[in-house]
Amino acid sequence: MINIRVLSQGCKRRSDLEKLYVNVTAENNITADLQKFNGIKKVNNTGTIITPALTINNIVTLSGKLGEKDR
Repeated sequence: MINIRVLSQGCKRRSDLEKLYVNVTAENNITADLQKFNGIKKVNNTGTIITPALTINNIVTLSGKLGEKDR
């Protein structure tokens, strides 16, 4: 199972990023544990300073943007 974390400080873009990755995992039949981390302390503990951000298996894969469905 893949561990996906969506990190933010409460911005709307976090919701958009979350929806994107829920759709991508569903379309590709990927089993994932999606967790949401809100708040500066939780985000900083991951080593990320720009949000929204996305980690996959504890590796920051996206920071400061929403990403694209085909990537």
